[in-house]
Amino acid sequence: MPGQGITGGAWNRDGEIIFGAYGGSNAVMRVSAAGGTASALTTLNRARQEMTHMAPEFLPDGRHFLYFCKSGIPENTGLYVGSLDVGTEQQSSKRLIPSATFGVCYIPSRDSGPGHLLYQRGWALVAQAFDDKRLELIGEPALICEPVGSSFEYAYFSASTNGALVYSDSNKPELWVRPLSGDQKLVLVARPLSGYPDQAQFSPDGRWIAFHANDSGRSEVYVVPFPPTGDKWQISTAGGGQPTWRRDGRELYFLAPDATLMAVDIRPAAKLEWGEPRPLFKTPLSVGYNVEQYAPAPDGKRFLFQVPNLQGSKAPFAVILNWTSLLKK
Repeated sequence: MPGQGITGGAWNRDGEIIFGAYGGSNAVMRVSAAGGTASALTTLNRARQEMTHMAPEFLPDGRHFLYFCKSGIPENTGLYVGSLDVGTEQQSSKRLIPSATFGVCYIPSRDSGPGHLLYQRGWALVAQAFDDKRLELIGEPALICEPVGSSFEYAYFSASTNGALVYSDSNKPELWVRPLSGDQKLVLVARPLSGYPDQAQFSPDGRWIAFHANDSGRSEVYVVPFPPTGDKWQISTAGGGQPTWRRDGRELYFLAPDATLMAVDIRPAAKLEWGEPRPLFKTPLSVGYNVEQYAPAPDGKRFLFQVPNLQGSKAPFAVILNWTSLLKK
């Protein structure tokens, strides 16, 4: 999309991709995974001083999604619910959560009860029950842990569907897990030798946690087991970051320092077994290890990349001569 950037995205089982666009419409867009022209799902409401819609995430039905709206009016900034099945003007204007950050995660229930929305409020991470059928909050938010670090309005946490949560405190170079059921006792899973652990990701089965840290003096990808045993394995061999699991957990991806997308085979076993990192292809990214710049399709055969527009026309400079003549006398 010439002239526009990407602010988060998601991919449903029907081959629909949604993403936030900035620098143009500043709305949530949709496009088929098969390609084609992107179209708007939302539109900014100028009367509400909406400035951007970003970071959409699909709910389990694959038809509704959560997205963040930033507004010049604080009462309108927060999390909203959108739908693939209505027009831009018919999207709900009811704010779901008043939040200043857009790192929100929906965790479905493991039984017949409601799921939960996890989100950052100040420095705290809170959870609130959410009925994904009626699209309504239930009860009040409950404090899970604090403080939780963040960068560029993204909170440093990830949650698995088996009831475990991993997060990083920006004031301490450590990774912690807090179970969302039982005694909810904090568990330390990683304490890097230097720097901060970042971008921790649970494997789909919840048994492993991948993250990157600079123990060796450069950013490398590591995996630790959960529950922790004291083991920690370096997966990358020549630098890497932004680890992401394939949906079946049998492949782990990361970005090398030269922007090559790497893949590592993961073999299911009682103890982690992995193959040598192999290059898939060179990406057009300018790699940053404190952001998320790509997402794999569930089968790992296609990838989405947040690529800057290098072909669009640059904004011209305007020159005014004798500008003092414009001053009011």
